[in-house]
Amino acid sequence: MNSNTQCLLPELLKNAVDRMSYHVMVTDREGVIVYVNPAFEQTTGYSSEEVAGKNPRILKSGEQPLEYYKSLWRSILEGKEFSAVIKNRKKNGDMYYALQRVSPIKDALGNVTHLVSTWEDVTERTNAQRKFELTVEELTRQVHALERSNLAIEILYRDVERKDKEIAGLKEQLRKSS
Repeated sequence: MNSNTQCLLPELLKNAVDRMSYHVMVTDREGVIVYVNPAFEQTTGYSSEEVAGKNPRILKSGEQPLEYYKSLWRSILEGKEFSAVIKNRKKNGDMYYALQRVSPIKDALGNVTHLVSTWEDVTERTNAQRKFELTVEELTRQVHALERSNLAIEILYRDVERKDKEIAGLKEQLRKSS
């Protein structure tokens, strides 16, 4: 890489990240936000100025269990990437689902110094999946109900057959006795 490219690289990377459709957030090791890209601002409703110096918990929906956060922090502080679908809250209170990936950034000694979080808004996909799952559950209930109905009809049919045989037997007895 030549020296011109090296000088341009930070600005080039910032421009590239600013144009991404994925949300990008960079925090320090303690989780204090130092950068968000325009896609983050557009989805969440928070400006970069509003979130700078804050913790990402401003997006917290309250629907993730504590274990989710413990697992996230355990993974990233061990230097591993963390990935999950999370439900977040926008500035206006609306909820959205995000496929989130959090990766540690390490210094030359391997110490985690910052975290970069990228995520994609998967609200439509998640809602469609939930609707599909509910439809499958409802269809399964209806199939079970039909199976029970068919069983009841089968039992009824056997009872009618049995009664029909009894009637035929009684008719035969009446015919023989007359």
